[in-house]
Amino acid sequence: MIAGINQSYKIATYLGVCAIAVATFGLVSLIIYSTRSVNIHQNQFKNRSN
Repeated sequence: MIAGINQSYKIATYLGVCAIAVATFGLVSLIIYSTRSVNIHQNQFKNRSN
């Protein structure tokens, strides 16, 4: 019984770590993507004003 609880606890911890890693990666890529698109829009705006 204790071994089963320990095993499921390990699996839950592993899934939690994976979920946090995926969420962090998604957040970072989203921030990078949004800053890139903002920079592209700013560059287009500068080119038009010149």
